[in-house]
Amino acid sequence: MLVAGAGLSVAVDPGLAAREASAGALGRAGLARADAALVFATPAHAGGLGPLLAAAGKALGTPAAAGFMARTVHALGQEERDRPAVAVLALGGVTGQALLVDPVRGGEEALGAEIAACLDGGPGGRDLVVLFFDPATLTKAPFLEGLARALGPATLVGAGAEATAAHATVWAAGRRVEGGLAALLVRAPRQPRVAVVPSYRRIGSPLAVTRSSGHWILALDGRPALDVYRAAARGRLADDLPRAARVVLLALERTVGHGHWVARSPVGFDARRRALALPEALRPGQRLALVLRDADAARAELADALEACAATAPAAALHLGCAAGGSELFGFAGLEAAYLERAFGKAAVVGASGTCQVAAQSGRPELLTYTGVLALLDPDA
Repeated sequence: MLVAGAGLSVAVDPGLAAREASAGALGRAGLARADAALVFATPAHAGGLGPLLAAAGKALGTPAAAGFMARTVHALGQEERDRPAVAVLALGGVTGQALLVDPVRGGEEALGAEIAACLDGGPGGRDLVVLFFDPATLTKAPFLEGLARALGPATLVGAGAEATAAHATVWAAGRRVEGGLAALLVRAPRQPRVAVVPSYRRIGSPLAVTRSSGHWILALDGRPALDVYRAAARGRLADDLPRAARVVLLALERTVGHGHWVARSPVGFDARRRALALPEALRPGQRLALVLRDADAARAELADALEACAATAPAAALHLGCAAGGSELFGFAGLEAAYLERAFGKAAVVGASGTCQVAAQSGRPELLTYTGVLALLDPDA
């Protein structure tokens, strides 16, 4: 029988924090030891990860544990961002395995096959694959292609880790690495569910790229791209493009996720050519939409997604949020965590924020930004 529990500690001592959060998660699940677990920590614990992971491993009693350094963690309806905190999700009644890969640069395309090889009998519909990685150290296209090819019917979610020094830190099976990849593989009694929740709203109708050059968009619907962008930004934002790039985004049309759009921030502006650049190259004919990040949109999107997901009560919920979300976007500390806790009642709910997210459900994995990803494990049928 699938059981789950959540734990949170704000103890300053890293070992004590790990023990308290792990004990709380196990106690709420009614477990003496976990079959699989997720362990998240805020950057304030960066200097004490050795004792933190050792204490968590001993308390949880399983090597099948993985996690990453997150800007924000939350559990039990409480969000922690600026002080030391550890959040733990403990699972029982599942088959779990943890994998740590270092380094990943140059071998991204093979990562999916390496993960799939750890799944007994190959990936199946009841498998949840949770990935944590350093976005700066891997080439994203072959990484995503390899995952799509190798993991097939498995449900995939993930997040980019927060960098506290030169590289971001991830961990699995009691070991940690900078610039690598950690995976937790969970075979559950039922197929996991996933919801992808954007934190923005669309401005106007979709537009077509009519001229482009690599990463530069030169024209949208026949008009200079920068003119279109300034018109959407309006007022003082239109004259402060670096600030506008944090608020007014471009969403590219996709076939994955809520609304089938994937938001990207502009990464360059060219006033002479009246053009703007995105992190990925676009071709003429591709559709995009201008979108605005704001608290009202974030709350509305999350409320709608939670209403749909909570129609069937899960046993456990994992929320991988946007590093620029949480209290920074919602306007109130803990509001996002409170929404999740209220929606799922007695379910174990644990979350962490990442620099980006990954989601795929029986389809192609997609790198997401300004988005939250929910993975739900349902109780036995």
